[in-house]
Amino acid sequence: MQTIEAVTRLGSLKRAAEEMNVTPSAISHRVRLVEEQFGQRLFERDGQGIRSTRNALDLAEAVAGAINGVEQVWRELTAQHDEREIRLCSMSAFAEQFILSNHEEFRRRFPDFRVESTSSTIAEGGMRGEYDILIGIGPYPGAGWDYEDIMPYSVKAVCAPDVVGQVISGTEVRGPILNASSDFLPWDTAAHELGFTIAPNAEQIRFDSVLTACHAATQGKGIALAPSGIADILVRRGELVTLGSGIVHSDLSYWIAVRKSRKLDSTYGRFHRWLISAIARANSTGN
Repeated sequence: MQTIEAVTRLGSLKRAAEEMNVTPSAISHRVRLVEEQFGQRLFERDGQGIRSTRNALDLAEAVAGAINGVEQVWRELTAQHDEREIRLCSMSAFAEQFILSNHEEFRRRFPDFRVESTSSTIAEGGMRGEYDILIGIGPYPGAGWDYEDIMPYSVKAVCAPDVVGQVISGTEVRGPILNASSDFLPWDTAAHELGFTIAPNAEQIRFDSVLTACHAATQGKGIALAPSGIADILVRRGELVTLGSGIVHSDLSYWIAVRKSRKLDSTYGRFHRWLISAIARANSTGN
């Protein structure tokens, strides 16, 4: 039907083929198929090319009206999607590193985003809201979402510079050990990877999030496991130092998930490209 409309409007098989990005022979084949089903010729050849019959004109007018109607509805629906507020929920450490640390630039680029952070994973009952985008770790959100891994999860052992001699002696961690409810690497596993042993009487203090534990570490309260990106930022500021053999890798990754109904939104596309570029820059600079 679109072929008949294009040939009628343009008055040429060749121009219709160019517009529809197919060969003239493909256009001729489609016209013949429609004429066979219609039982009458729709176009007549004359000395100047082809002439549309009355039936072709009527059919083309109906097709053009239908196409215009669909395009109008499509514009209205996509405009509603792009204008609606986008709700983003992210794990707190990731949000701190990539969004909240440069909030003014983020708001300038994405004024329609409403950002929330959480210390709880989906498995722990977190991220339970009418969100459009999730950035998490651990189990994926499941049906209704498209998701992909975007950054490996790793940690470093950190403490304030002036308490190093108090929290660690040689290769033994004396504590206090600043745990977090959302730690994804158990302290004993991380200590082994870093070349430490944990003193039997080491005090352990539990916090509600990794960020809270890191904040306590900057105040000299003990030793914490900080996500590598956060650790690098705080070390660069002089608030923390890293301990042990360096970085501890895990089998986990941060992932991003978007509701399937919003995946094609232009705003999400821009945000996704911006975020992937920010992660690449952070990796290239060691931050």
